[in-house]
Amino acid sequence: GVGDFVLGGLSMGGQIAMECVRRFGPRVKGLLLVGTTPEAESPEGVRARAELAARLEREGMAPYAEEVLPRMTATP
Repeated sequence: GVGDFVLGGLSMGGQIAMECVRRFGPRVKGLLLVGTTPEAESPEGVRARAELAARLEREGMAPYAEEVLPRMTATP
């Protein structure tokens, strides 16, 4: 099995990483969390995520990527 470990989580992965710390605390020797929160998603957040998933199924990833990549990168 796995002994001690360092764990990281991004976004929802951060919530999963925090649950691992709760379950395996002493074995977690380091924790890196990025863009996450300890609170569960709100009903509005769940609804928005479902709407986005439906949009991506209809339109594919390309239109969404064109929309969000400029906000996520330093490219002018």
